[in-house]
Amino acid sequence: MAREKSRSVPQARAEKEMVEKFGNQLGVALRAEQISLPDGAQVQIDGHYASNKRRVLVEASARTKQLLAGQKRKVLTDILKLIYVSETLLGGEPDLVIDRYLLFHSESAASFFRGDSWATRACSLFGVKVLVLPTSEATFREVQQAELEQNLLNDLTR
Repeated sequence: MAREKSRSVPQARAEKEMVEKFGNQLGVALRAEQISLPDGAQVQIDGHYASNKRRVLVEASARTKQLLAGQKRKVLTDILKLIYVSETLLGGEPDLVIDRYLLFHSESAASFFRGDSWATRACSLFGVKVLVLPTSEATFREVQQAELEQNLLNDLTR
């Protein structure tokens, strides 16, 4: 089965489950979507909801352990994406309310973005809410197994 070393089908499925569950909690239908921005950019968002005066933007990370440096950088990129999309949309509609969320699969994975770090402060400054939203136990175990396999594959290719 071909896949990237850092991402698996179980992780993608878990992220989708997290976004759907969060949408249900908010009472909105969140959809993975490519958003066309007023400046001409196209941006893929894990979860998006739009009404006349409100947008919800969600990025999700299905990891079960503390993030490694490269995984932190990926999440930091997601944060920048949420900020960029929000600011670009607000430029054309100053009365628009935009809620930004970063979802994690576990407390361990979220710890850098919820602890005493500059990333935590940046999320707070830019209004990115960091939440932990576990999936079902079966999905969690599938993601753990995928992470174990990724670690083994990464060790073999070093």
